[in-house]
Amino acid sequence: EYAYLARARLRNARLAKADLEYADFSQAALAGADLTRTDLVAVDFHQADLRGARLDGAYLNYANLKEANLEGASMQRVRLNGARLAGAVWTDGRICRIPSVGRCE
Repeated sequence: EYAYLARARLRNARLAKADLEYADFSQAALAGADLTRTDLVAVDFHQADLRGARLDGAYLNYANLKEANLEGASMQRVRLNGARLAGAVWTDGRICRIPSVGRCE
């Protein structure tokens, strides 16, 4: 929790099931990282590179994904199956409704 990982190089990192609440991943390189079922509540991913990252079942409630690279709006290669996004700030700045699961609504 509360880890400071801004600008960290974590490409293809295995972080599945980790408790990373309130961590700062702003501008971090997380392309291809495995964040499956990871607790990412209120994490800052501002301008992070999450291309191809696996976020299945992750808890992203209230996370900041503004300007994060999720391979565009089509979310190609980024998996969010079952990810919780309630209250998260999406890449375009909108806030995901409660509940939002698997996509920002």
